[in-house]
Amino acid sequence: MHHRNTSLDFLKLILSAFVVALHADFLIDYSPILNHFTVQGLFRVAVPTFFIISGYHFINVTNIDQLYIWCKRIFLLYIIWLLIYAPFWFSTISHDFNGLKRMFFLFITGYHHLWYLPAMIGSGCLAFYFRGNVFLGSLASAILFIVGVVIQYVGNYKLVLSHSIFFDLDVNFLHRNFALFGFPFFYFGYLISYYGIPFRLKKSTVYLLLCLALTAYFFEVFINYFGASVGGFDNYLMLFFLCPILFVFFCQVEINVGFGKAVSLLAAGVYFVHPYAIWFFGKIAEGRETVFSIYAFVFSMFLSIFIVKINNKVRCIL
Repeated sequence: MHHRNTSLDFLKLILSAFVVALHADFLIDYSPILNHFTVQGLFRVAVPTFFIISGYHFINVTNIDQLYIWCKRIFLLYIIWLLIYAPFWFSTISHDFNGLKRMFFLFITGYHHLWYLPAMIGSGCLAFYFRGNVFLGSLASAILFIVGVVIQYVGNYKLVLSHSIFFDLDVNFLHRNFALFGFPFFYFGYLISYYGIPFRLKKSTVYLLLCLALTAYFFEVFINYFGASVGGFDNYLMLFFLCPILFVFFCQVEINVGFGKAVSLLAAGVYFVHPYAIWFFGKIAEGRETVFSIYAFVFSMFLSIFIVKINNKVRCIL
């Protein structure tokens, strides 16, 4: 059982801010290259690190009953937020068989940012399956991640002809899903907890590894800016090195405050509600994306405060 690490609560809030800025297309109105190095670079550490944090705490799930309770809680959270966002997606569903198929697909893969929740359920179930054999689990997570990276690169660089059966490899769900994206990071977090890595590595070693990982990661981001890449990018190879080290770095940061839980809930609220904030300011966003990003984050924080208050009463929306 882990004691609360307040530094991780603040990390969650930082990562939530990254997600808001990413979806608001931060800095695109000032500089395409700065936009790329943030939206397609720095901010892309957010979701993988969220998976690592969840996997780190998953060490407390030790039997099938606890797994059921864990999955049930996340599934309920998913259903509630899927209904909250129904005004966004329901109008896109036609009233025929194709509409039913689209709704089923949306339910399985998740709407917009909510894809994280079904992906976490799948990741947790896979991690539970491999809990008795960490070597096999580590091997599986590494292989699955590499497959996801290959699909991302092949799709984004259009390395196959458009008439090939693989012409849609740049579709997000093919590489950004629970198996190829969520589970590898989730299981990495589980391994960090299993081996107690934050307590074994010296801070100086972590600093060095973090600098090396950042350098390697932004070099990959740099290549994707000046290369033939098109579209967004999620499955960077170097994320598999950077995000775990970033997580360990924050584990070793000492922040002594008594409101860590409140910060964590606030971060969760920002993550879940931010598309409404972006929609609210969307009409004035064009050409002012950087200011818009700040407005969207501040408004998301404001909305999150009310969501936290509601959650304190019903305890099922965060």
